[in-house]
Amino acid sequence: MHFPTLLTLLPALPLAFASTLPTLSPRQAAPVACLPGSTYCGWYLQENLFWNIVQRNALFTCQPGGTIVVEKSVCRVCEGPQAHCA
Repeated sequence: MHFPTLLTLLPALPLAFASTLPTLSPRQAAPVACLPGSTYCGWYLQENLFWNIVQRNALFTCQPGGTIVVEKSVCRVCEGPQAHCA
């Protein structure tokens, strides 16, 4: 009777494990940290930094610790590069 040893199972292990890992699309990527003191438009946080932002036209400021606060909840047009309401 032949029992597989750890050495005979080892080469197949990475392939078996890798096939069970989920793959992330860009929309599912983990959020990217914001830069404290910087201002951001909601659409930029959502599309480029992958934050779950509902207020796309709002203006946000990044706080120490990576949290954001709303500076203006509705901008007619929020644009950058230095994010501001136009």
